[in-house]
Amino acid sequence: MILGDAIVGQMKEPFVASAYDPAATVEKPWALTGCLGRERRNLKSLHLKDNAIEVHNWKLHEEYERIRKDEARAESYMLDGATIAIVAFGTAARVSKTAIQWARKEGIAAGMLRPITLFPFPDREVFELARTVDVLLVIEMNTGQMVEDVRRCTSLHDRIAFLGKPCVMPTPEEILERIRLLAGRKG
Repeated sequence: MILGDAIVGQMKEPFVASAYDPAATVEKPWALTGCLGRERRNLKSLHLKDNAIEVHNWKLHEEYERIRKDEARAESYMLDGATIAIVAFGTAARVSKTAIQWARKEGIAAGMLRPITLFPFPDREVFELARTVDVLLVIEMNTGQMVEDVRRCTSLHDRIAFLGKPCVMPTPEEILERIRLLAGRKG
């Protein structure tokens, strides 16, 4: 599943598709593709046999824990030596890169962690990042959804700042102004 917002969906930029390699296709043991040559798969949530629903739910729990451990992904951007780290995704992350470059030119050590997967959320990466920077600035194009995930990952809630712009793209200038404020500087 690809998460996109309307602005990203309406952008135009060059794209070069790589050649499709069927051999590189990931196995999907959960997919319902017909059962020729294998045992049939049933997708169901009603398990009537003794304790079957409990067994089923523990299997799901184990699978979600494996996914949480193995599948969470995030991109680091200019985090070397950063004292202020932005956490943003989608359009907010693209705009934040410009603000980070401007902040660096002003001598403010800013960087960004961009979650690639929102489930599973990159908990470990956020936790480790919070230990190395002075403040996390969460930027979202909503009233604050991911900021709750960031707060959940660290107990340092007083070092988490939020810039929310519901359905509106933040400008690099607005982000830079917030970075300056957090760095104790004026524009």
